[in-house]
Amino acid sequence: DTCSPTVKFSSQSNPDHPHLWRFDNGDTSNLVNPTETYKEPGKRKVSLVVGPDDRCADTTQKLVDIPDFVEGQITVASNQCRPQLTLQASTNRADSLAWEGAIAPYLSNPSNDSVVVDLPEAGVYKVKLIAFSKLCQDTATREVVANPSIEAGFTFNQVPCRPEFRFESKEKQATDHLWK
Repeated sequence: DTCSPTVKFSSQSNPDHPHLWRFDNGDTSNLVNPTETYKEPGKRKVSLVVGPDDRCADTTQKLVDIPDFVEGQITVASNQCRPQLTLQASTNRADSLAWEGAIAPYLSNPSNDSVVVDLPEAGVYKVKLIAFSKLCQDTATREVVANPSIEAGFTFNQVPCRPEFRFESKEKQATDHLWK
């Protein structure tokens, strides 16, 4: 993948000899064929030292170009009183983004990095964020929970022949009721 910050390295040396990879970002590996994920794009001088000991070791270096990649992440805040979500996109180096998934029909502007979504009902929704750069794109997917609405309503019955009423709340989700 030309847009990935992850590089798979393959040794052409004898796999029976110890390997020491230096990835020019502070990380090292002793695996024969390691994988390294870079946090920033740019050119890296990667070196490989192979040998049974320091006296007989051989070193080779190559310049590796890490492309200008893009990454996206989703942060969610749920409204506790109704099925409403606030979604925040976190991207690095993105030129644009798009929200997709089950929430898409309820978005007024699916290209904003922060969106508030009023959903028709409570439930679990799959959210997809696509972050675009000039040459690359990244997709983040997450399941989010929308809380049920709390709606006030009650019924009452008058006790025959007494000045007494019995009230019952219709709201099953509420933990507190204040009667006035």
